[in-house]
Amino acid sequence: MRLGSYEIVALLGAGGMGQVYRAKDSRLKREVALKVLPADVAGDPERLARFQREAEVLASLNHPNIAQVYGIEANALVMEIVEGEDLAQRLARGAIPLDDALPIAKQIAEALESAHDAGIVHRDLKPANVKVRGDGTVKVLDFGLAKASDPGLAASSAEHVSSAPTMASPNVTMSGVILGTPSYMAPEQARGKPVDKRADIWAFGVLLYEMIVGRRPFNGDTTSDTIASVLAGDVDFSAIPATTPYSIRTLIERCLQRDPKVRLRDIGEARIVLAAPGEAARTSASGPAVRGSWWAGRAWLFGAGLVAIAIVVAARPWSLRVPSATDRSILTLGIDAGGDTTIAGVGFTGLNWVGPAAVLSPDGKSLVFIARGPSGGRWQLFVRRLDELDASPIAGTEGAYAPFFSPDGRSVGFFANGRLLKVALDGRTVTPICPVEEARGGAWSEDGTIVFAPRPDGPLYRVSASGGEPSQATTLDAAAGEMTHRWPQFLPGGKTLLFTAHGNTGAAHEGRVIIQNARGATLVQEGAIFGRYASSGHLLYVNGGKLFAAPFDPDRLQVIGRAVPMADDIATALISGTAQYAFSDTGVLAYRRARSAQRLLQWMDPSGQMQPVRNVSAEYQEARFSRDGTRLLLTIGDGVQSDIWSYDIASDTLRRLTFYADNDRSGIWSPDGTHFVYSSWQPDVGTFNLFLQSATGGGEPQRLTTSKNLQSPNDWDPAGKNIVFTEVRSGTGADLMLLPIDIAANGIGKPGTAKELMVTPANEDSARFAPDGKWIAYTSDEAGRNEVYVEPFPGGGGRWQVSTDGAEWIEWRRGGLFYGLSEEVVMRVPYRADGRTFTAEKPELWMRIPQGVLWVDPPMSGTRAATIRADGKRSESVVLVVNFFDELRRRVPSDR
Repeated sequence: MRLGSYEIVALLGAGGMGQVYRAKDSRLKREVALKVLPADVAGDPERLARFQREAEVLASLNHPNIAQVYGIEANALVMEIVEGEDLAQRLARGAIPLDDALPIAKQIAEALESAHDAGIVHRDLKPANVKVRGDGTVKVLDFGLAKASDPGLAASSAEHVSSAPTMASPNVTMSGVILGTPSYMAPEQARGKPVDKRADIWAFGVLLYEMIVGRRPFNGDTTSDTIASVLAGDVDFSAIPATTPYSIRTLIERCLQRDPKVRLRDIGEARIVLAAPGEAARTSASGPAVRGSWWAGRAWLFGAGLVAIAIVVAARPWSLRVPSATDRSILTLGIDAGGDTTIAGVGFTGLNWVGPAAVLSPDGKSLVFIARGPSGGRWQLFVRRLDELDASPIAGTEGAYAPFFSPDGRSVGFFANGRLLKVALDGRTVTPICPVEEARGGAWSEDGTIVFAPRPDGPLYRVSASGGEPSQATTLDAAAGEMTHRWPQFLPGGKTLLFTAHGNTGAAHEGRVIIQNARGATLVQEGAIFGRYASSGHLLYVNGGKLFAAPFDPDRLQVIGRAVPMADDIATALISGTAQYAFSDTGVLAYRRARSAQRLLQWMDPSGQMQPVRNVSAEYQEARFSRDGTRLLLTIGDGVQSDIWSYDIASDTLRRLTFYADNDRSGIWSPDGTHFVYSSWQPDVGTFNLFLQSATGGGEPQRLTTSKNLQSPNDWDPAGKNIVFTEVRSGTGADLMLLPIDIAANGIGKPGTAKELMVTPANEDSARFAPDGKWIAYTSDEAGRNEVYVEPFPGGGGRWQVSTDGAEWIEWRRGGLFYGLSEEVVMRVPYRADGRTFTAEKPELWMRIPQGVLWVDPPMSGTRAATIRADGKRSESVVLVVNFFDELRRRVPSDR
């Protein structure tokens, strides 16, 4: 049989895009592969368009690891014929030895890199499409499903063909079916969403895993089972042989991240790792190590009281090291805009970062930071030496924020769960020191004294690092309007204290840097936040998002020259007065750059599918459904302050409800939807109290409480008679309070006297009334982590624990009690309530949370949730500067 000048010799195989024959080219006297469309579909315009597309794609590629295209003959593609077995045949015999697998993987990566550089995505990378010749050369075949991602290619005539990735039939591609091979499809591909080069990176990770382990990471008895495994199944990373280089383990994990925003960004990075795999796998002596610098990069994770939002540093795991004495360089590390994911569902907005989330040891060799481990869990401290790839968690530090080092670098102080604590890094022993409320930083002196801010307002206190009764360390200057001292630092010698004073605890950009010693207190800088002294002889501070440095004389305690901006776009949180930068005594600086925190408001169903609620991105922080499910009460920021807005779902109407230059958050609806209560900062108190306002946006806000303690509303009972709220108190931490209230006919609220509902040494929060008002659910960390408990309301009659694996927020909804577990899932608990007896069934998985989701609120129907999700358009980075002090001395000369 002949086709033009080609003599057909044998059928090599068949697939959804055609049949492949071995043929002889009578003109050039060589063997070729002919890919021919089956006759019964040769007249199908869609198939012909795909065929033409494949020819154009392959013709544009010229790489030794990609099968070469020679030309087109009628309805056949003339291609290089590749001898040897394909990977599917080789893998049928079991795992491939590492010395053989890594060179194969490197050549696959090189082929994909060439295609991606040309704007081409393969979309069907699998063992059957990879051939290994006898000399070890790898050829990647079958770009028949390739998708042009380059804008110029996208405009080709073939682009009208459906680009939905993945497959339903091994032999036929029908209109509207998903194309590809289920075991190797990326999650976004399995959902039929548009794909880019990161789908190839996922498939590459599957291939690499399969070559090393000898079996696929995702499989099932049916196509549906396999796709379900791809979308939600656990990957058994423990199956990777212990002799596998650590960098290869990390590479596989980065490739197999379900959220493409967190996945390895470029296949070229894989090629670099495979060229020099490095040392063998290691584990931490204190437990499982956090896998590679990918997890170690989660340093820039910022807590907000009881809530945190994580951001993933997408840095190359091999790029960080301890700088040498001659290094003078700046390393910029990209941050994935989608970010890591957590559900900020417990009242405080995640934008209000409390304290630096990462600190460098005095010698500049170690980093202590706040993160979650690979399996989720609560925020806690991790430690990592910068010359190692491992970062390990520090047990007992769950809920930590605002860490700070001891002068010798052997211990770290931090705040968690209403206490100041310390941990020895050698033995990992955690020791409580004293109670706090919502702390604002600490510093450790050479004589063993810790100075700290135990609450958002008031002066600093001192306490022995061994524990004891705190005593006042500073005095507020009432004449200067000071309301808080925070973020202390000891100058060398431990006798002089530097801190930042604020006259407005809700607008910390109005800060003043103060230095105090035995002679008294001295103002050294106006209009600054998070002041710090560097041993290079400079005062550092942030103003307007810029990091400034001024020459400073520590003997005269004064600035002795002009301040010079050193960096732009420093991440800040104005309410807490935090700026995200840290440096060591050796001159290593790390800081996080920030851009606007634009987010999307989206629906999410129990399968994890997302649809827009509205197509406008904004700095959404919180969302709360009205009881009838028709409106959302939103907290939206503008980078300086936050306000409460109402969003009508049916009419797509957004209306601002609070307008004053303060910070408003944590709004809750009245049962009839006519009013809302929220938490607002006011200058005469310097903390957050409760306010009432009409949901129509008319009238002035009405103050309901007056307290020096931070307060946040949780819920309004169905009868409209009581508001349960959280109050943070000295000694007992977060407590639950009850405020009786009536709304008069004229809309004016008549609050009663707030009374204690639940006050214990543990932290109670996130209280919610049952739909009938007879029960109240809340979280408590009395067992060491937050769990959900239910009690009758009013009290008396029993108490039941509902959750078993931790919880961060609660909502009563139709069909059960819903709660969020870690950053990963929403659980549903069916229950029965008979009289004063509450019976909860076993918690069941209701929804897995896609990465990038920052807030979840299920509606009353319990059928889908409103979510706040990071907008992938955001651009951020982390910058590491080595020998920063040399740069300071060059640009800002000082006497030191």
